[in-house]
Amino acid sequence: ALKSTPSLQKLGFTEQELEIKADSRGVLPFAGGEKAALARLDHFTNTALKTYKNTRNGLIGADYSSKYSPWLANGCVSPRMVYWKTREYEDSHGGQTVHTYW
Repeated sequence: ALKSTPSLQKLGFTEQELEIKADSRGVLPFAGGEKAALARLDHFTNTALKTYKNTRNGLIGADYSSKYSPWLANGCVSPRMVYWKTREYEDSHGGQTVHTYW
C-alpha cells in the first residue's frame, strides 16, 4: 500500500504539462479543487441565482447554468453543499423563489 501520494512531478509530469491553460472553447475557466468549487458556489448563489429561471435555457455564457458539474463529478463540492447553499439563499430572500423552485 502507498504511504503517501506521489507528486505529479515524481510521476514524471513536467512543469509545462502541469501549467493550467485556458481553453478558448469554454465559457468558464475551470480550476479544480474545493477552494475553486466553493468560490463558484458563492458566485452563482450570490450573483446568478436571482435570474436563473430567465437564463437557464441559454446555451452560451458563464452564468446561464451553475456549471457545478466538474466540481461535483470530482468530489470537490457535494450535492448537499449545493442544496444547503441554495436553502440559505431562499431563507435570505423570503423562501423559495421562481428561480429555486426546482
